[in-house]
Amino acid sequence: MLENIKITRKIGAITLLLSTLAICLALLGYLGLESYRQATAEIQLAAQREAYGERVNGLVYAVVMDSRGLYMARDAAEVEKYATPLLKNLEKIKSQISSWEPIVRPESKERFQNLKKASDEFIAFRTETVKRAIEDGGDAARAYGDNELNRKNRKAFNETLTDIAEDSRVAIEETAKTADAMHDRLVMIIVLSTGLGVLLCATASVFILRRYISRPLLGIGQYLRQLAEGKLDQDVPYQSRGDEVGEMANSVVSLRKNLLNERELSAKAEIQKRKDADYLSQIMAIRKSQAVIEFNLDGTIIGANDQFLNAMGYTAGEIEGRHHSIFVTPEYAASRDYASFWEKLRKGEYDRGEYKRLAKGGREIWIQASYNPILDHEGKPFKIVKFAVDVTDEKIRNADFEGQINAINKSQAVIHFNMDGTVIKANDIFLNFMGYSLSEVQGKHHRMFVDQAEASGKEYQDFWENLRNGKFDARVFKRVTKSGREVWIQASYNPIFDLNGKPFKVVKYASDVTEMINLTDQTGANVQSVAAATEELAASIGEISSNMVSSKQATDEIVEKTKVSGKASDRLVDTTKQMETIVSLIRDIADQVNLLALNATIEAARAGEAGKGFAVVASEVKNLANQTAQATDDIAREISEVQSISGEVAQTVREIVNSADSVSHYVNGVASAIEEQSIIIKEISANSQNTSDAVMQISDRIKKKN
Repeated sequence: MLENIKITRKIGAITLLLSTLAICLALLGYLGLESYRQATAEIQLAAQREAYGERVNGLVYAVVMDSRGLYMARDAAEVEKYATPLLKNLEKIKSQISSWEPIVRPESKERFQNLKKASDEFIAFRTETVKRAIEDGGDAARAYGDNELNRKNRKAFNETLTDIAEDSRVAIEETAKTADAMHDRLVMIIVLSTGLGVLLCATASVFILRRYISRPLLGIGQYLRQLAEGKLDQDVPYQSRGDEVGEMANSVVSLRKNLLNERELSAKAEIQKRKDADYLSQIMAIRKSQAVIEFNLDGTIIGANDQFLNAMGYTAGEIEGRHHSIFVTPEYAASRDYASFWEKLRKGEYDRGEYKRLAKGGREIWIQASYNPILDHEGKPFKIVKFAVDVTDEKIRNADFEGQINAINKSQAVIHFNMDGTVIKANDIFLNFMGYSLSEVQGKHHRMFVDQAEASGKEYQDFWENLRNGKFDARVFKRVTKSGREVWIQASYNPIFDLNGKPFKVVKYASDVTEMINLTDQTGANVQSVAAATEELAASIGEISSNMVSSKQATDEIVEKTKVSGKASDRLVDTTKQMETIVSLIRDIADQVNLLALNATIEAARAGEAGKGFAVVASEVKNLANQTAQATDDIAREISEVQSISGEVAQTVREIVNSADSVSHYVNGVASAIEEQSIIIKEISANSQNTSDAVMQISDRIKKKN
């Protein structure tokens, strides 16, 4: 009965059976996936609840930090600085609580009401703290807020938050366990159903295929092989079947008849001739474009075309009759791999790939080649033909590219992105620098390395839009590590283009410049300090310069007065010399008077009694002359001593004048040097201030490029 059913219908029945099995499995899968979807939705809701708890907890921490700022505020400006964000965060807490409430589980409603109550108390308490800070200042806020009651209020709020968060975490774990159990049951059901269904279908299919399709086809095939061998005396089997096998058998009958037709044989011969011409043309075209060499099965060279000879640097006479091993290293020629290579070819097995070969003189080249066993009419190989293309330049270029890429990967942080910003892979330098493992970043978006505020901004969206348009971007960027630490990197984002010139991924190369940025900031502060110190030094030197000018004026006055004293001393010396002349004159007069007194005495003696009175006068005059001479000698000695002292004084005054001149010269030199130093210090101060400003501007410009 089945013998007369068409093979297409038999196959259709098998297909229907398999389709039914597939539909049943799909239904089971759908039911399981629907249950799994519901569990996943519950997990997502629990995750949202937990996320709300984390956000509220973070806002509470921010409010506490701003409250501490209020406590330490010294004036209204500082109060405003902390009050404004504190009030905004209180509003955010109220908003988060309101958004959270609709997705709270029914069994957690009561605890959530406690949370709302604690939240309202916390908000009211902090609002009052801000009010007092604004009205009465930071001390009043501290007196009201920095106490045990405030801490109890915050503690109660935090404990309620923790309780609710724990409830969400437990819900996630319970739902996950339920989903995993459901998944395991579903997998087991599907596996068992699939195994049983496949077994049944396979058994039925094999039975039908082997009994009603495969066996008859093998019979037809066997008969066709007999026809090919020239055995035409047997009838064609399965002619009585009503299916396709019967139709095939009737066709074979016609073939048997046609084999006897000489025109059929002539047509086949013509077709074969055309095929041979086609094959020959293809071979000639290959020989014109590629390097071709032929070998005997033992590896000896039969011949080679010009392309091969030119590439290897040989002439035909230098290689014909020699073994293929002249093109490889002696070590490889003696290896088991080389022997296996030729054994494979002798068995008629094709081989292709990239091979390293040696040209004439030992020059190393790389070829893309195929070794093709050529079969005779009995299907046995009788020679080997190799077709090859020289790829040495491409191989060297690829090795150069690969070496450069490896060098970059060893020295820089490298990460690859899809065009949508998701991570493909990253090297160890990047992962270690950012604190992640590869599994933690793979498939995640680039925004995980960016501050949330920046990631949600238009500039960040434009950044990725430019990369998707194939625009390169290189500058200093601020990024955030896994631990939340801010780092600075010098990086380039490089779109990689396909063969059509369209970008298909982005590769980033980066270096850590955090320390340089920090040093720039520190350098700016240091230079500012140096500028301030230099200004103070300039002021001090200015004061010293002013004092030196006064010293110079005083020294000049001393020099002038000393010179006047020197001139007075010189006049004193001259005067004492004139007095010496006068004393000498007085001494001469005394000598003359004494001589006159002597003459008068002599004349009085001659006069006798009449000259006695004159003799007395002459005696007195003589005594007076002697006293005058004595006094003159004393005056001469005193004048001599005065002359000696005056000379010493004059010499001393001259030395003082010389010393005063030297001091004046030195003071002038010091004053000039201090004046020059004052100018230089002022220039240094100005340059230091300019340098400080430049460093701060550089730091600001670098940071503005993140």
